[in-house]
Amino acid sequence: MESSATGETLGVALTFDDALLQLADRSSVKRRSAAKALRRLADHAAGPSLMGALAREVKDERTWETQYQMVMALAECHYMPALEWLRQLAGTLDDPLMLAVGLGDAVVRLGILAGDTDALVRWAIATSNTSIADGAFRALAMTGTVPGADVVREILTYLAPLQAQDCRRFWVATAAVDWEGEPVRAALRAWSSLPRSDVADAARASLIGEHRRHNPL
Repeated sequence: MESSATGETLGVALTFDDALLQLADRSSVKRRSAAKALRRLADHAAGPSLMGALAREVKDERTWETQYQMVMALAECHYMPALEWLRQLAGTLDDPLMLAVGLGDAVVRLGILAGDTDALVRWAIATSNTSIADGAFRALAMTGTVPGADVVREILTYLAPLQAQDCRRFWVATAAVDWEGEPVRAALRAWSSLPRSDVADAARASLIGEHRRHNPL
């Protein structure tokens, strides 16, 4: 059991420099706390240290929660040199699910900044990893990004065969508040009566133009 308290558990925010140093701590809990702090600070200068820390971290699959926070911190810091490396890393993953969600999210967030949204959403779908695709859709919803009409059609086609209880419609239902076209409206109407309440609520909110804020882990 790790006895040393982190700044996060004490309610004390880490400074930028302290967080960088803590990325190399022996404790995974403290490294994760450092990554969360850098994610909140969103300073581009943290990028090289985060990439180095993540490269070390991925060697131990047990620390996937820490890896997830480092991935999301790279995205929040808008560190573009990480984009291709994160794509390659995503290609090596089957599990755990949450890390794959984070990689899909981070790659698409960086792709949005690079002006390459549509290609990277297509990439996420083509990986056949449902968690990577879910992360990509989360990035669209969280950033309010509207993909091209062709990609919207591809997303709806991808979701169409899913079972009624499948959660993967949630982020698309949320993102679609700003998407145009009758196929989008028809999908939202259909989803608004699904038995999965989070998806149905998101679809109903988008149908009336209600923008909802969400805070991913």
